Amino acid sequence: MRLAKLNQVATRPDQLLQKLDELGIADQTIVVFYSDNGGLKSLQDQKPLRGGKATLYEGGIRVPMIVYDPRRPGGRVREQAVLNLDVAPTLLELAGLAVPGSMQGRSLVPLLRGEAPADWRTSFYYHYYEAEGPHAVPAHYGVATDRYKLIRYPATDEWELFDLESDPREMRSVAEDPAYATVRA
Repeated sequence: MRLAKLNQVATRPDQLLQKLDELGIADQTIVVFYSDNGGLKSLQDQKPLRGGKATLYEGGIRVPMIVYDPRRPGGRVREQAVLNLDVAPTLLELAGLAVPGSMQGRSLVPLLRGEAPADWRTSFYYHYYEAEGPHAVPAHYGVATDRYKLIRYPATDEWELFDLESDPREMRSVAEDPAYATVRA
């Protein structure tokens, strides 16, 4: 019954939170806002694109996420790398359920508590298999860290390496630059 009433709410977050208050369940409801990414709209005039949002470029991997938990007042912005596969373990833990050991991903609950786990991931692997199809993005794979991103396109054996500290917009690959040979290796 309560969910049916919630479905009548407009999509604005403030209206959703107001409706939760009206239903008397705001203090026991966690709200997760997890959006689709914006693709590479902000970079379209700066660099030739290999396709859309299914890339390892920053515009393809950055996704807004907000978690509102009434038990944890105060907002925090976290810099740790989180992945979409972390959402399910997070929701399970927030609901008080065990996270199966076979599940990929990691609960974000420590980050929500303001902790910075020493063993949090510092890199991740990305693989896009579909060379044809609606996104028109070549198959590629790579590794991203907080500073570097290495991408390989196997069909052409092309490599890209970006130093996000000196080139946050990924405008110039340094894959062939001898100064980055150790990083690439």
